[in-house]
Amino acid sequence: MVCKHCGRTVYSANASAFCPYCCTPFSSDDAPRSAPAKKMRARRRKGGKAPLIAVLLVCAVAAAGILYFLRPGILRFFKRNILPSAARPQSHAVTDAAVPGEAEKPTAESTTEPASAELPEPPETTTEPEETSEPEETSELEDTTEPEDTTEPEPEEPEALRTFREAQPGDTLYFGAYEQNNDLSDGGEPIAWLVLKKEEDRVLLLSLYALEWKDYNDTHANVTWETCALRGWLNEEFAAQAFTEEELGLVLLSQVPAAENPNYSVPAGNGTEDRVFLLGAEEAKSLLGGDARTCRVTAYVAARSAGEISGGRNASFWWWLRSPGHSRSAAACVSPTGSIYPYGGDVGMSPLAVRPAVWVTLQTP
Repeated sequence: MVCKHCGRTVYSANASAFCPYCCTPFSSDDAPRSAPAKKMRARRRKGGKAPLIAVLLVCAVAAAGILYFLRPGILRFFKRNILPSAARPQSHAVTDAAVPGEAEKPTAESTTEPASAELPEPPETTTEPEETSEPEETSELEDTTEPEDTTEPEPEEPEALRTFREAQPGDTLYFGAYEQNNDLSDGGEPIAWLVLKKEEDRVLLLSLYALEWKDYNDTHANVTWETCALRGWLNEEFAAQAFTEEELGLVLLSQVPAAENPNYSVPAGNGTEDRVFLLGAEEAKSLLGGDARTCRVTAYVAARSAGEISGGRNASFWWWLRSPGHSRSAAACVSPTGSIYPYGGDVGMSPLAVRPAVWVTLQTP
């Protein structure tokens, strides 16, 4: 027979006996059944597990629903007690915090109304936006605009200065302008200069032609180069007419020593400081050869000589030196043949040709 209590089969003839496994007394229903009955009972036992599984599934679904309904409270609890205090938004205040004991027991209202209608809104961040100050227009202009170059451009080097640097003694160059063709309507003509000497920073020039017809002094008197009228005229009137302001800036104000007479012991006076001057007797001898000392005159000078210069333009004539002559009222000169004439001519009674000399710079002014 089969024990009703433990379900085990006991082979015993005594129906009132006890089950040896669970000590439960047998009843009449525990009598052995036929084979079909056993199969039916086995089927019942096997099918009896299905309700249990169904019950477990229902419980699981119910638990999931409860957790879904309690999700807002669980999230609030997690944020309040689990997250670090530094990670929580300071401005978000929870006004409907749930008690942990009550969160496990859903109310009737929570079972009837879906919790999805009460989804928690994202926490409002009270962080103030960073102030993005707009730069001032003036600063933007200063940053984006390149600074203007206030340095003044270097002045262009005069063309005459380049000519001076390339010149060598014996060369002829043109610098300045003065009346030479005796046609006053067309202005002055370029002055031809003979390069006499070249030093490190300056060049000595002598006019190739006689540019003027003039007395050494206005009157017959005892004079030297320092006190004669011709010196004043060369440095004032002639310099202003022959050179522009830019060209005059290239003419040096140089120290001109007193030039002694090689044959006569006549006081030569003091040295001077001039831009335009005449050669001394020794300078004309050492710097000029015989042919170079021969002075040809221009048409303008020939016309001013009032017939004293025969042959007109290109004719040779006497020209002044700054050295004194045989007396204090005379000045040395050069003959038409190129010979130095120490005896000289009267300073106020015999006009002669004038060949100016200048020192010009080789440096940018």
